[in-house]
Amino acid sequence: MNSKILKFIISLLIMVMIMGLSSVYAEDNISIEYLVSNVDKYMTINTQKYGIFVNDKPIGYLSTEEEARNILSKLKTMYLEEGNDVLEVKFKEDVVILKDAVRVVDEDLIYSEEEALDYIIRGTNERKIHKVEKGDNFWDLALKYDILLDDLIAANPNVNPDKIQIGQEISLIVPKTLISVITIEEATYSEKIQYKVVYEDSSAYYKGDYRTKTSGIYGELEIVADVYKENGIEAKREVLSETIVKKPRTKVVYRGTKDPPPRIGTGTFDYPFDTSRGRVTSGFGMRYHPIYKDYRRHTGIDVGMSSGSPIYASDGGKVVYVGYNGGYGMMIKIDHGENIETIYAHLSKYYVKVGDKVFKGEKIGLSGNTGTSTGPHLHFEVRKLGTPIDPKKYLSFVF
Repeated sequence: MNSKILKFIISLLIMVMIMGLSSVYAEDNISIEYLVSNVDKYMTINTQKYGIFVNDKPIGYLSTEEEARNILSKLKTMYLEEGNDVLEVKFKEDVVILKDAVRVVDEDLIYSEEEALDYIIRGTNERKIHKVEKGDNFWDLALKYDILLDDLIAANPNVNPDKIQIGQEISLIVPKTLISVITIEEATYSEKIQYKVVYEDSSAYYKGDYRTKTSGIYGELEIVADVYKENGIEAKREVLSETIVKKPRTKVVYRGTKDPPPRIGTGTFDYPFDTSRGRVTSGFGMRYHPIYKDYRRHTGIDVGMSSGSPIYASDGGKVVYVGYNGGYGMMIKIDHGENIETIYAHLSKYYVKVGDKVFKGEKIGLSGNTGTSTGPHLHFEVRKLGTPIDPKKYLSFVF
C-alpha cells in the first residue's frame, strides 16, 4: 500500500479515536483540546532514530548517531579548499542531532547515510533527468527546460559542460541545499603590480612611431586575507596584510618627433632590409632551382637573413596586397604609382594591411621562411606594368 495513503488512513483513525475519547473522558473534564495537543503520541511509529534538525525542523533520520555525525562532518569538509588555513567552519542554520521517535508524517525522512547526504545537498528527492542526444549542449538544454545555465551546471557538479556524451544523464533539478556551510579561510596569494609607462621624445624616429627603450617589468604583491565562503562560493574577503615582494620597473618608450617623409612614391628606391644583416644569395634571371631541379626565370633578388629581421618599404606607396600567395608564402605588395610595384615575400609577420599608405623606410614586416623556400630569406621584386624587372636598375646589390 502507498505510504501516503497509509498515513491518511492512520490519521483518520486517530481522529476517530480522539472524537471517541472526547466523549468518554467528558465526564472527567478532559477536553478535546488536551487530546489534540497530545495527538503526537498517537501519530508516532514505534521507532527511535537520530534526527538531524535544522531550525527545529527534522530533515532526516538515521539509525545511529554516528551516521548523523558523519553526514554533518562531510558537509563541513566538502567545501574546503586545499592549501588554505581553515580558521572556522560552521553551519549557517541552527543544526542539532536529537534522538527522537519518528512521527508517521516523517516516515519518508528515514534515510541511509548516503541517501541523507544526497537529500541535504540537493534539497529534494525529486528526480528529473534528461538523456543526452546527438547535438545537445548545456546552453540549448537550459533554454529548452527554462533553467538558468549556471543552475544547470550547479545541478550536475560531476559533469563537464563542454564534454557531454550521448546517453549521459543530466539532472534538471536545481539543488537548494538544506544546510549551508560557512567557511573562513586564511589565504595567501600573489597579485601583479602594474608598471608605469613614461615617454621620451626622440628626433631619431618619425611622429607616430614608438620604440621601447626599456621594457617594463611587473612587480609582485603578496596578500594575506580572510576569505568568507558560503557553500564554497566566496562571499567576501578581508585583506589582513600586503607585502611588496618585487617592485615594478618602469617602461620607457621613445616617442618620435621627426616629420615623416611623404607617403607616396618618390621615384627612387632604398634597400628594403638592413644591409649589415643581409646577403644577396640569388640574382634576377635564369637560374637552377634546387627544389624544382630545373632551370627557370627568377623574378627578383633573394637576400639571405635570419628569420625575424625587419623589412622596410623600399619607397613610399599604398599597400595593395597582404597575405599568403603560393610559393611566395607570406607576401606584401606595394603600389608606388607610375605603374611601379614592389613585392616582399617569404615573410614571417606583417605590420601593414591592405589600404595602408606607407613611407619609404617604414617597417612593414619581418623576414621568414614561408612558401617555397630553401631557407630564411627575403625575396624582393620590382614590377613595371605587372612585369618583373631587375631590381638592380634601381639599387646596387652587391653579390
